[in-house]
Amino acid sequence: MTTARLLCFCLFSGPLLQAQNAAEKDIQNLSAVHIECVDTQGRRLHFAKARLRGAEHEQRPIEGDGNNDFRGIPYGDYIVEAAAPGFNLEKRRLSVSAQDTWLTVSLAPWAQEGDLPSPVLAGRILTHLEPGSIWAKLIGVYNGVTLESGVTGEGFFHFEPRVPGVYVLLLIRAGQLIEMRKIDLLGGYQRVEIRPQ
Repeated sequence: MTTARLLCFCLFSGPLLQAQNAAEKDIQNLSAVHIECVDTQGRRLHFAKARLRGAEHEQRPIEGDGNNDFRGIPYGDYIVEAAAPGFNLEKRRLSVSAQDTWLTVSLAPWAQEGDLPSPVLAGRILTHLEPGSIWAKLIGVYNGVTLESGVTGEGFFHFEPRVPGVYVLLLIRAGQLIEMRKIDLLGGYQRVEIRPQ
């Protein structure tokens, strides 16, 4: 009877231990990233927002918490995008490894506060399209701006909302919503590439 129990234990514990080791390895390959955004004088910008985007492939950006802290980030190379109202968008490369990563990003203000550059959104849809089959719509979350644009056969669209803010981009085909994405347009030129599901 003891031999049967021992055999049973050996048969079931092996795969269980392998699964546990794989799970621990996955957990060990995660790290934390802490990003602080400052102005050119080194003063902290509490209203700045940062996000991470995988440098190797197209993926949705990873949003941090309100303090621009990111937890459970897989090891690898990323692009940090940091911005704040009244400041230029800053992009930096970042490698995440076993150690927690701390990064300070200095944001430069726009030339004159009274003359902020109008936001421009240029986009491309990365899929085969029939010309005129998709419409893009940009809706301001807080400012009430609504703009529409046709999408070319090559998948390009373009918006100049003239008012910085938070927007929702909608892609519509034959009256059906095929993609919805929140976009922070803080000013200047911003490019987005979308691959609808």
